[in-house]
Amino acid sequence: MRNFFRRKQYEIPDSWAVCHVGGDRRATMRINTPLEGFVHKADFSISTVFAISLSSFDAESDIPIIFEDALFEQLQDSGLGIIAAIVTNSETRDFITYVKNEKSGPKTKQLMRANFPTVQMDISSQADVEWSLFHNLLPSL
Repeated sequence: MRNFFRRKQYEIPDSWAVCHVGGDRRATMRINTPLEGFVHKADFSISTVFAISLSSFDAESDIPIIFEDALFEQLQDSGLGIIAAIVTNSETRDFITYVKNEKSGPKTKQLMRANFPTVQMDISSQADVEWSLFHNLLPSL
């Protein structure tokens, strides 16, 4: 009976490409390109973008890295979601994620806000069964 309540663990590919994006190429993106062939996409059908304001951080602070690690832990390590890409521009760092249901994004935001109360964070979600947002971000070869 104990195994009945255990969360299903997924083998998530982990191979990140780094590129510049935008017309002025000032923004950078890290994207987990092997997710293009991820077979469990239907299990993570809600695209959720966590946008954090970089003005929340001191230039010398390690908080952005600590925040990123904590977000990976809250989503991927717990099995609630997948971080597909991270886009950084002069104002924000946007974490493009896919979560299992509509409640996962706000729940994660609440947990992250409790751990990082000074970080300004916006969240937006929409149904995206086909992972269109992710595919639109993939670099074309």
